Amino acid sequence: MKDQPNKLDQLIKNSFEDFELEPEASSWVQIEEKLDKNANNKKVVYFYKYAAAASILLLLVAGFYFVSNQKSKSELAKSETKIEKNRTEKTKNNLNFIDKKDSIE
Repeated sequence: MKDQPNKLDQLIKNSFEDFELEPEASSWVQIEEKLDKNANNKKVVYFYKYAAAASILLLLVAGFYFVSNQKSKSELAKSETKIEKNRTEKTKNNLNFIDKKDSIE
């Protein structure tokens, strides 16, 4: 029984061993058209890949700029708050000094 599948395989192999199929000339034209179309499609695919990569890079740069700009604004606001507190304290100290000076005279 085991020999029968091997004989069948051997028979099929022998019958197709020297087989060659010659495509018609019109088939070659169709094949070339498909290859040209595929080449154009690949160019479009590459364009979209590069466009997507450029868009992602642009978004990352814009996001980084936005975040760093926000940090600068918050640091500036904190500095302005500190400066205003210092001005207020100095003004109070000056007023206290003037009051003390007036009370001494």
